[in-house]
Amino acid sequence: MASNQAHHYVPQLLLRNFSTCPIGRRISTYLLSNDRFIYGASIRKQAQRKKLYKLQEVEDGLGEIETICAPIIQRYIDMKTLPLSSDEHGSLLTFFLLQLSRTPSSFDEHNRVIDQMAKAITPESVLPLDMHHAVKIVDPDIAINSVLEAINSLLFVKDLKIKFLVNNTENTFLISDNPVIHINPLADSLDLSYGAGGFASAGAMMIFPMASHIAAIAYDNACYRIGGMRSSSMFTDITKYDLDEINSLSIAHAQSQLFFSDNTEEDYIKKLVSETEHRREHERAIMESVTTTVINESLFLQRKVLHRLKMPFSFMKILRGSKNFIREDGMILHRIPELVKLRREFEHLYNYHDPFAKTELDFSKWLSTLTNEEYDRILTRQGPLRKYTSPVKIPAETAEIVNKRIRIKSKS
Repeated sequence: MASNQAHHYVPQLLLRNFSTCPIGRRISTYLLSNDRFIYGASIRKQAQRKKLYKLQEVEDGLGEIETICAPIIQRYIDMKTLPLSSDEHGSLLTFFLLQLSRTPSSFDEHNRVIDQMAKAITPESVLPLDMHHAVKIVDPDIAINSVLEAINSLLFVKDLKIKFLVNNTENTFLISDNPVIHINPLADSLDLSYGAGGFASAGAMMIFPMASHIAAIAYDNACYRIGGMRSSSMFTDITKYDLDEINSLSIAHAQSQLFFSDNTEEDYIKKLVSETEHRREHERAIMESVTTTVINESLFLQRKVLHRLKMPFSFMKILRGSKNFIREDGMILHRIPELVKLRREFEHLYNYHDPFAKTELDFSKWLSTLTNEEYDRILTRQGPLRKYTSPVKIPAETAEIVNKRIRIKSKS
């Protein structure tokens, strides 16, 4: 495969689901930066950059994960009600987390944290405080390292349950150039501005628009019920408010571009963008002002600012048991504390997150727990706080791709 191939950070297979073109090659898009609508844009040329990941192996590996997940996604777009197998569940969660990590918006967030962490530990004699604003410290290999960080954090989403949100309203789902919406409604209910943004935190939730009428939701089922009390269906209908809030969150998460079906009215998008702009600016300011207080901790575990819900979704109920994950000081606990402890021991062992270290990390030592019995043993020791059904497995084929095709050792 050509080494100069454009690397897509939003898969074409997703964008085609928002196309009304008979052969699925064109899509409508809105550019946030200059308030411009473009119709009939080539899907092949959207959400891509030349050599984004530098190494073609990363792009190829991500493409293989997409190939595994494509028929699973299509099944639910077609509203087929077969339940997810454990392998399918694990593959979708892998796809969600990798998608969250592979966009320029994610790279910017990682670099913001790296900049803050590096300045916090750099002696003033080397970098005076009055020079901090003039210097930006970034990771030159941020694209690869962001994807690696997601791979290294797969264990922290394996317990999330998945359902699908069905939109039968007059408008459609939007998808952005940063399409996975990461939120924590439990933290919102406690009025926490930050502190529960990692995937290890109780109350973690991801919403991922899959087509104009379907979005996937991965959620902590010890904290939330999605759908009716007796509903075991994989599908849950949403209201107009729910759709508007999810689309507003897509706008808030976007870096610069929205994609939509031709059935979506321009006025609807403009109204949401106008209402969401102050939200984007306010939360961007919070992100810039919050400095991480724990240096040696993963971006996926640390305190991280998330976009907040205006009010709870109609399809979601926060369960009483969620109070077991709230500390006396109001902060939210990790869902699986022993797993977090093991992760930190791994990071300290390999001097991980030291910005000045040149150690090559063997992520396979951590990823080896993806498919062994140790993870299930940890889950069973969590007691009544957790509501596990059958443990979700990362299938061997998916694990092999993330470990052998995408995993790239850090270069000195």
